[in-house]
Amino acid sequence: MMYGVRAKHEIPKVKRRTFDYGPERIGLGTAEHVGLIKRAIRAKLVAHPAIASAFFATRPRPIVHETGYEDAADSEFPKAVLCRLLTELREDSPLRVIKRSFRRR
Repeated sequence: MMYGVRAKHEIPKVKRRTFDYGPERIGLGTAEHVGLIKRAIRAKLVAHPAIASAFFATRPRPIVHETGYEDAADSEFPKAVLCRLLTELREDSPLRVIKRSFRRR
């Protein structure tokens, strides 16, 4: 029986290229994949106005995702894409409506 690090290295590395989301099959790293992640983050911000307010307060500073490591060559969701997506969300007008309604409280 294998377990731990040995098992991890013995198993062939087969990387998924798609996933099922409801009736759709979405390719990793595609515009549909990035759009799904963007919708999920937007939903979280809508559900948590205090977090959304803190997020908006970071404007106009650049958004940086630094892990201490370079992106893998075959990364489906590189740091630059995440930062661009978060920057777009921060500038998104429907989210600014949430920001304005939160300030009135």
